Amino acid sequence: MVVVQRPTATEPVAADRGVAVKLVVFGAPRTKKTSGRIVGSGPKCHACGCRTGRPFLLPSEENVAWTKEAVKQMRQQLAGAAALMIPVNCRALFYRERNTGDLVNYEQALADALEEAGIVENDRLIVSWDNSRLLKDAANPRIEILLSPVDDAAYSALRTWRPRAAQAALPLPAPDDAAPIR
Repeated sequence: MVVVQRPTATEPVAADRGVAVKLVVFGAPRTKKTSGRIVGSGPKCHACGCRTGRPFLLPSEENVAWTKEAVKQMRQQLAGAAALMIPVNCRALFYRERNTGDLVNYEQALADALEEAGIVENDRLIVSWDNSRLLKDAANPRIEILLSPVDDAAYSALRTWRPRAAQAALPLPAPDDAAPIR
């Protein structure tokens, strides 16, 4: 599947104009957080050959390979299109080989791949994952993606929402300003 309307390199992607963008990434999706690799940094120890610096976590080799292939497929489907620069909803149907993993980790891996492929300017622009699902299709694992612009009214309500802790930090009205209790 490809974009409903293919823009040129200087035009924004179709979703910037209110049209949904459809993509399909073939291959078994992989998450970032499962089976990560702990590697060291800094110079090697002369005695044992291990790294002597601070250790850090890298994504699994399977995720790195999947991301590389997913980015390649997405760039082919949207060749020459500029990145999305508006808030979008991402509906992703993850057809997996087997029923393992959780939805949030698959969504994070896909969001990072969409950003790396240049489909979205920043994965923060994916403000909702409405109707995303984990499904099973061992014969044909894939991800079917639909990026659609978010309704302005719904998004402005989302932007003005504050966590409870932030609401508690707001100044309270002075007792003189308060309405009398009846």
